[in-house]
Amino acid sequence: MSDQSNLDAQMAELRMKLKTNPMFSIELLGAISQVCRQHNVTLSNDLLGRLVLARHDELVQGLSVPVLPGGTNC
Repeated sequence: MSDQSNLDAQMAELRMKLKTNPMFSIELLGAISQVCRQHNVTLSNDLLGRLVLARHDELVQGLSVPVLPGGTNC
């Protein structure tokens, strides 16, 4: 199995566990929230609810056009 296929399989397995085991999902979000608090980063409940698990290459491929904040002149 190639490295990419192995990564795809691992990611699919992790995502499936998160979908099928609500307690795992809650504990993972709790751990993320706790680490952020330890570093004085506040996450709203809304943001925590919108977090998505993604690999770097998935983001790079999906974000081919940069999204700039409103009012930004380039």
